[in-house]
Amino acid sequence: MHKIVVLGLLIVLSIGVFALSVNSLNGNFAKNVKIQSSTVPSNIIDHLPFIINETDVYYIVEDLTVNSDGITILANNTVLDGRGHTIDGDGTGIGVNVSSQDVIVMNCKIKNFQIGILADETGKAEIDYNLISDNHLGILIYGDNNRIFNNIIINNDYGVQPDMGWSNTIVNNYFKDNIANGNTPHGETNYWNGSKILGLNIIIGQWKGGNYWHDYTGQDSDGDGLGDTSYTIVSNNKDNLPLVDILPPEYSNIIVSSTFPITYVLNITWKDNIRVDRVILQLDGMNYTDAIKVGESLDFSEYNGIRSSPVQHKVIYCRSFTNLTFGTHYYRWFANDTSNYWNSTELLSFNVIGIPQINSIDISPILKVTANITCEGVSNITEVMDYVNLNFKIDDNWFYMPMDYNPTTELYSAMIPVYNQLANETLMVYIVAKGKSGNFESSDVIIYNVPVWVKTDANRDGKIDIKDLVLTIKYFGEHP
Repeated sequence: MHKIVVLGLLIVLSIGVFALSVNSLNGNFAKNVKIQSSTVPSNIIDHLPFIINETDVYYIVEDLTVNSDGITILANNTVLDGRGHTIDGDGTGIGVNVSSQDVIVMNCKIKNFQIGILADETGKAEIDYNLISDNHLGILIYGDNNRIFNNIIINNDYGVQPDMGWSNTIVNNYFKDNIANGNTPHGETNYWNGSKILGLNIIIGQWKGGNYWHDYTGQDSDGDGLGDTSYTIVSNNKDNLPLVDILPPEYSNIIVSSTFPITYVLNITWKDNIRVDRVILQLDGMNYTDAIKVGESLDFSEYNGIRSSPVQHKVIYCRSFTNLTFGTHYYRWFANDTSNYWNSTELLSFNVIGIPQINSIDISPILKVTANITCEGVSNITEVMDYVNLNFKIDDNWFYMPMDYNPTTELYSAMIPVYNQLANETLMVYIVAKGKSGNFESSDVIIYNVPVWVKTDANRDGKIDIKDLVLTIKYFGEHP
C-alpha cells in the first residue's frame, strides 16, 4: 500500500493527474520508485553521456549535447524527468536507452539520434510528454507492454516502431512528417487507440481515443474530433479512433510599430493545436500573402514543472510597408491551419504620420513664447507628441520648462517666469519637441532683446499705464 501511495505522489508532482483511457491494460509502472526526501533532488543530470544504475528520480537541469549515446537506464523502477530540456545528438547513438523494468521517461526533448528512445528486450517503459524529432527512429520498442502517451513525434524517418513487441499501447500522441510508423514485420498486435472517453486530448479535442495523424484523410461527420474511419498504420495495426482537428487558429499580440519616417511593421502571433498553414494580411483592401515568419515553435502548451498535454504550434508573422500615404489605414489578418479552418481578426487601423515640424516661434514683450508645431497625417498634434520643452538662457545658465498646448489657438506656449529682472537683457531661446515614436525636433536658437520698459510693466500686460502705477503704489504701501 505504501508503494502505491508513493507512486501516486510521484506522478502528481511530476506530470499532474495522469489518466489512461485504455481499457485493455492495467497495472502500475515504477511502483517502487521513491521520491527524494529533500526538496532538492540529489540525482542531477548536467552532462552526457550518463548512466543510471540506481533506482531514483533523475532530473535533467540544462540542454545537453552528446556524440553517440546520451542516457542509459540500467536500474529498475526509475524516473527520468527532462524538465523540458533538450538532449541533442550528432545523428548517431541512442538518446535514451531503457534496459530495465518499470521506467518512466518524461518531459524530454530528444533529437538528432539514430534512435531517440529505445526500450530493448529487457526494458519496459512508460514514455510520456516528450518531443521526439529529427531522429532516424523516434521510438524503437523491442519488448512488450510498453506505454507511449502524450508525445509529439515529428520529422523522424520512423516515428514509433514496436519492432518485435506485443501489446504495446501508443495513445494520444501527435504524429507528423514521419516517413513511417509501426513497422511490425511479424504481425505483432499493438494498441493504437483506447475507448472513446470524455477528456482533453493532445490537440485540444474534448474526446480521447487514438492519436493525431497529420495525413489522415477521413471525415468527422458528427464533429466530435474523432475520425469516422480507422487510420491504417501497418499490417493489422490500426488506429480506430484517430484524432481530428476541429478548431481554428487563435491570434494574439497584434502590434504596429514604426521607424520614422517611412517604415511601418505589422506583427501578429498565431497559435493552433496543429499547424498554421497560411496567413494573409489584408491592408486597405489588398491581400498580402508574403508575411514573414519571425518565430516558430511546435511544443506542448507550457512547461512549468508540469506538462500540459495539448500541442501548440506558435508562429509570429510580420509584414513591413514603406512609403504609405499619410492618414488612416485599415487592415485585417487571416489564417488557416492544415485542416483548413480559418480565423481572422477584426478590422483594425493605424495612422501614418510625418515628422513633427516646428514651423514658427514667437516671443512677446511679456516673454510669452508660442510655437506652431504640426505633423502631416494627424488632426491633433498632441496625438503624436511626447513633450515640448522651452529652453532659455539667463546670464550663463540654461533653464527649461514644459510648454502647454492650447486647442483653441493650436499653439504650444510657456511664460518665462522672470520678467522685470530681464529688462534690457539679451535672452536666448530654443524649443525641443519629442514625438511619441522617439524622434526629436529642435529649433534654431532665437536671440531676443528684452525691452527696458518692462521694468515698469508691473501687471505684465505689455503696456505702461495707470494700472501699473496703482500696483506699484500698493506694493510700496505694503512693503515700506
